[in-house]
Amino acid sequence: MIGGHEWATNDRPDGDKSFYGANIAFSMDLNERVGFFLFGWWEHNAFDEDRAVLDENHETLTLYTRSDDLYELSGGLTWEFARGWSLRPEVVYLRDDSNTVWGNYSSTEVWTTVRKSF
Repeated sequence: MIGGHEWATNDRPDGDKSFYGANIAFSMDLNERVGFFLFGWWEHNAFDEDRAVLDENHETLTLYTRSDDLYELSGGLTWEFARGWSLRPEVVYLRDDSNTVWGNYSSTEVWTTVRKSF
């Protein structure tokens, strides 16, 4: 579990932010050379300053308070293909869900890491 509060110190138009969330991680060795892992993370951000929705004449139509939900899911394998050498392919899904248009984002990424242990 995670949680806390950020003070904006006048630099963020959305004001201060309270946040809370959770994460989970799991990994398991299948044998001496191969293992797998899974990871999940979620965080909710609640801001405290109102923002105005303006019309074409810059008149206020309505007010709203920004709220974001952030997600990350990933999983992959670890394979020791030679003594001291490992390969780690991983898939990561990211999603930012906001009540602002510019705060919405998603991506799916594929990574591969080659590592040498000394």
